[in-house]
Amino acid sequence: VISSHWTPQSMLRRWGADVLRKLVPLSKSSNIILTAHPKLWELTETEDFSPGTLWQRLAEIEAQNPNIRILKQANSLPLLNATDVLISGNSSIRIEYAVLERPALFYKSPGGHFTSSHVQSLYEKSAYTFSQLEGLDELVRTALSQPDAGIEGTRELKQQFHANLGHSAATMADVIRKIGRISSPASPGWKKAQEISLQSQGN
Repeated sequence: VISSHWTPQSMLRRWGADVLRKLVPLSKSSNIILTAHPKLWELTETEDFSPGTLWQRLAEIEAQNPNIRILKQANSLPLLNATDVLISGNSSIRIEYAVLERPALFYKSPGGHFTSSHVQSLYEKSAYTFSQLEGLDELVRTALSQPDAGIEGTRELKQQFHANLGHSAATMADVIRKIGRISSPASPGWKKAQEISLQSQGN
């Protein structure tokens, strides 16, 4: 799965359909799905970027390659569940994918980075990092053949962003039960909610 953000530094904004074209040889033995943040397709057309032209060029590649699919809008969770390698940039989809502890490629854009250097480091440590299209297909092959190469970094990323994995629904139900009914800061249970929140932060 290739998942692009919508910002000027994202893969599809920088390279357009070339990012998919570069991976066409892999489609002989693998299924390739390309999707993007919904905002990408809603951007106003400019001299530098045309969502309509991009879609047309991607669709042409799709039409010529039966194992390639382009999705304008997709529920990311089922996609990720079926994904062997994720190619993404500075996007939260990487955090969702980390739960599965499968290999990933991280596009480190020259002009884009996280405000937190720690988060940036976690993204880079947990994936095969690239900044150019040259050699991207080989990097995918490497990730498929060495799926555990960034596993420790992936676990660090998962630890940083996910809480109560496997027990989140039960944890939320317990919090709601403890807080009770509240509708505003004037509600009798507001103070209790604040106390529970502080306890949670302490843990």
